[in-house]
Amino acid sequence: MNKRKNTVILVTTTLLMFFAVSIYGLEAYDHPEIGRYEGSSIIHQESSNFDQYRLGLAAATDGAVSETLTVEGKVLMTLYSGPEDASSFEVITAYRKLLQSNQFEILFSCETSDCGGQFLGAFYELAPFANDPGWNNSSPITQGNPDASYVLVAKSESEENTIYMSIIVSQGWWSYPVYKLDIVEVQEFEGKISSVTGPGGETGDDVREQADASTTERTARRPLRFGVQLSSDSYFGLLLYANRFELSAKAQAMLYDYPAGSDPDDGILMIGAHASFLFKPTENIDLGLGVDVRRGIKLSGDIDYVQYMDGGPRLSINYNLGKHFLVSGVLYPAWIVVRETTSADSFTLDAKIPSAAVAVSFLF
Repeated sequence: MNKRKNTVILVTTTLLMFFAVSIYGLEAYDHPEIGRYEGSSIIHQESSNFDQYRLGLAAATDGAVSETLTVEGKVLMTLYSGPEDASSFEVITAYRKLLQSNQFEILFSCETSDCGGQFLGAFYELAPFANDPGWNNSSPITQGNPDASYVLVAKSESEENTIYMSIIVSQGWWSYPVYKLDIVEVQEFEGKISSVTGPGGETGDDVREQADASTTERTARRPLRFGVQLSSDSYFGLLLYANRFELSAKAQAMLYDYPAGSDPDDGILMIGAHASFLFKPTENIDLGLGVDVRRGIKLSGDIDYVQYMDGGPRLSINYNLGKHFLVSGVLYPAWIVVRETTSADSFTLDAKIPSAAVAVSFLF
């Protein structure tokens, strides 16, 4: 009996650790020299080891930036949401002081009407996100209030490297400021082409070095978030939600009121957890594939359980509804039920029909 019980717990723990450890490294990050305004969080991020980037160096005329500079190198583009008690002017002032203290040269700076007509969309289109469904990416920038928006472009040049920074800060689409902070570290392209001959061809000298495929890879990242989740099947849980995985610890109290003389098992506390790997077809939608396991603890009744466990695969779809809310639909295609009491030959292993649930999460 104990061997079966320990095996189930060991397998469950291993699966949860695998999901957490293997995916954590994909999370978003700040540039080491130019970080985020204190209290900000990352909405969206894309990076490339080598790409072109167009800097805006003049005001927008008729919806287009009149002077640009194209640079090449390692590119990191990040969309941040600022704290709700901050203004867009506060954010741009903090970055201006940081750049001046780090000996950056201000190449271009403008605010409100000095930036030209429709300048938010014009500056964003110089270097748009590749993964841009128009929600939580470009819209908070391009649709902000021009009278509370700013553009700043700067350069740092030393013997070691040359860095360009471009920032667009806006407010009005949300109650809090949002800003797109882009960093370009200028560098030469070092990738090479390789070829390997087919059957019968020569090898060795015909093999040439290949360019690293990751040089053009762009990744969309999301910060690690913590929240609470309430499900339609009466489970309450604590949720850890990130770019490519989610983890949850949950509990449900089941109290039964049976007639006298019937099943005495009238109180069970179910505790459990789920872990899911998340696929992202769009920026605001996640498709999850994972496992869900639960264990029952007797609250009242006469039956002593050695094992009271449920578990099975978990399919889910998440929709990010704004900054703090997440709506999820969950399907359990198969559900394994394990019951074992102290009575002899009481071990049972059953499968239940598919079930579904809807959950709402609040993210901090």
